Amino acid sequence: MTHERRAGRVPKLLLSLLLLALLAGLLFTEPGRAWDLEWTQWAVTADQSSPALHAFMRAGTELGKSGPILVSLFVPAAFGTEFARGTARVAFAGLLGSQLAVEGLKRLTGRTRPDGEANPNNASFPSSHASAAAALAWVVTARHRRLAPWAVVVAFWVCASRVFLGRHFPSDVVAGALLGICFASLALRFQDRLAGARTVR
Repeated sequence: MTHERRAGRVPKLLLSLLLLALLAGLLFTEPGRAWDLEWTQWAVTADQSSPALHAFMRAGTELGKSGPILVSLFVPAAFGTEFARGTARVAFAGLLGSQLAVEGLKRLTGRTRPDGEANPNNASFPSSHASAAAALAWVVTARHRRLAPWAVVVAFWVCASRVFLGRHFPSDVVAGALLGICFASLALRFQDRLAGARTVR
């Protein structure tokens, strides 16, 4: 492992630990659970009071749906360079693992959504949108540094939209993002087999 690659992992490790600490605080402390609810209520109120904000958040949620996510993989896989095709394969592996984990946890937790929906097959915890957005952004930032800022902004937009629209609590989003990061990191560990070329571009 080169010094540059090792140094590049430090901020990502710190971010992962920060998210893990935040999730633990939101789920397992009394102030954290109160903040989880208060932040959701604030975001939903802001969304409902501004048609422009609502439209912006709706657009973010649409970007995190399976259709746009699959298109973002298909286009480079079909028309991109060999390196881009490799990125699509790595991202698909990370997305597949994270979404399977998300669906399993949804059925185990059965958490009611902030908007009152209580479907045990589509529970609030964790967020599949956040998981997919984070997994895709994690792979893109690892393999295409010039696209990293855009990937991060879009991922944050998707994640925030789920809270503002009343579909998730912040803890759902943080948990989903962590799952996406974990499985994307695992896929990147096997990128030599999945993608071939490993040079960051």
